Amino acid sequence: MHLRKHLLLSALCLGLASFSVGCLTAAVPPEVRAAQKLASGQLTGITAEELAAAANAAINLSGSGAPNLTNEQAEVVVQFLKDNSLNTLDDIQGLVENPGNVVISEDVIAALEALTGEDLDGALDGQGLGNTNDDDDDDDDDDDDDLDLDEDDLDDFLDDLDGLI
Repeated sequence: MHLRKHLLLSALCLGLASFSVGCLTAAVPPEVRAAQKLASGQLTGITAEELAAAANAAINLSGSGAPNLTNEQAEVVVQFLKDNSLNTLDDIQGLVENPGNVVISEDVIAALEALTGEDLDGALDGQGLGNTNDDDDDDDDDDDDDLDLDEDDLDDFLDDLDGLI
């Protein structure tokens, strides 16, 4: 009988501990989760909510008066991170140093067009920029749809993107 009470009490304590750990995990603010993903090299796992919260916290702390990042804008950035396999700050730096490797997918272009109401696909074509093909048949080695950018093209695109945000 004593063993039965001990097991029941142990199970109850274990259940309470599991519940409290679950509650603590769920209570982690999105900007903290974003920082954890950045620190652990998992930027492609960041959500739009986490990115927007982190960016807005930084904007508010800076006192710059810049407008806050919306979830819709953050979704575009998250997709860009995923499209370019950007998990760390070194990955981002590598992309800046090698702008010919930049991938701007149809999803990113469509999202930016929805946000701006402008035909960015045409604008990108006018600048000699391309985009990736979103078809799921990645088995072919046809790189015709990948971007071929130089550093000035990337700087112009990032300036335009920064103006949107």
